Amino acid sequence: MNLKTNYRITRIACHLGYITQAIVLNLTAVLFIVFQEAYGVSYQQLGFIVFAMFITQIVTLTIVVNLIDQRGYRFFAVIAHVIVVIGMILLGTLPNTVDNSYIAIIVSVVIYAFGGGIIEVVANPVVAAIAGEEKSASLNFLHSFFCWGHVATIIVTTLLLQVVGRDMWGIIPLLWAIIPFVNIFLFAKAPLTDSIPKQERVPIHSLLSNRIFILMLIMILCAGAAEQVIAQWISIFAEEGLHFQKVVGDLIGLTLFAGLMGVSRLMLAFNQRKSANLSRSLFIFSVFCVICYILIVTAQQPLMILLVCAAFGFFVAPLWPELLALNGEVFPLGGAASFGLLTISGSLGCAIGPWTAGVVSDIYGLRNGQLIGLFFALLFVIMIIVFNKKHIRAE
Repeated sequence: MNLKTNYRITRIACHLGYITQAIVLNLTAVLFIVFQEAYGVSYQQLGFIVFAMFITQIVTLTIVVNLIDQRGYRFFAVIAHVIVVIGMILLGTLPNTVDNSYIAIIVSVVIYAFGGGIIEVVANPVVAAIAGEEKSASLNFLHSFFCWGHVATIIVTTLLLQVVGRDMWGIIPLLWAIIPFVNIFLFAKAPLTDSIPKQERVPIHSLLSNRIFILMLIMILCAGAAEQVIAQWISIFAEEGLHFQKVVGDLIGLTLFAGLMGVSRLMLAFNQRKSANLSRSLFIFSVFCVICYILIVTAQQPLMILLVCAAFGFFVAPLWPELLALNGEVFPLGGAASFGLLTISGSLGCAIGPWTAGVVSDIYGLRNGQLIGLFFALLFVIMIIVFNKKHIRAE
């Protein structure tokens, strides 16, 4: 039996894991308007839902990042999906059965985000290990499933809200829980690679004292923040800021955004590059991210703004997986710890970006909240310039 046949179930499980992560991170964004209407949730409170979700993933990763290499991938992969299922069930049932519905939403989100964080840090090193020399292609292909999961979450959730009505929204998380439930059994049976032995791994303290790795941590934080400001706010921004109907705003803006992210990652999956080319492409894509944000905050035509929000998905898509691929090239013995540290930093950006955008939106309006994303996109461009100079010197 060849290598490809051996790891077929493994790849399927990892891809479904990323679809699960897409559901975890994006379901509440589609339900923002429902939470506002049903429970009177403010913009700042909506932003805090996202903040709580990503902070939970950060705390989770901080706890497990060093344990995964010791205990092995299978245990954490299975447990992660069990936790996600529990959280989804609670989201679908708890808010309408307790007095404080907002707290119930936060509790449910925190629980399934705990599982989602583990999925993120397990799937990446597993795929990188079985990819061999094709890390960039395999990781971009893996992360494209996050985009297809994002698209499916938007379309299916939006259509279900039309069919069952906003009052019955709790059915939707229960249906989405089926995917992580199935993946519990796939990860239980899938062949997985061994983690890097302790004596061969680069210690965490060595990674955190390496200037190149520190730059990568800052860049992935900026990438996460810039991406999630659009991903989490485009639905309500289209409806309340640009005055599109929810179905139109979600299906044109949010779905195109996620779909173009997927297309971008698929294109890169068939274009294998080494670290020097990876860093150059990161610079180019980040510059286009800045241009998109400038248009979003300055353009006057609502349809043009919505389409630029969608186009932004194409340019921001490579930043996260390409940085992980770069990590695999520059720190091949970093193990799950190096991927975990990058994911922690990226998740911190994912938490800070949408939350601060929510705070600014409450004070200055939804349009000005997007300036937060512009700030992080600009900071990424500066950091990748510095990285390229230091990386060339190091080589």
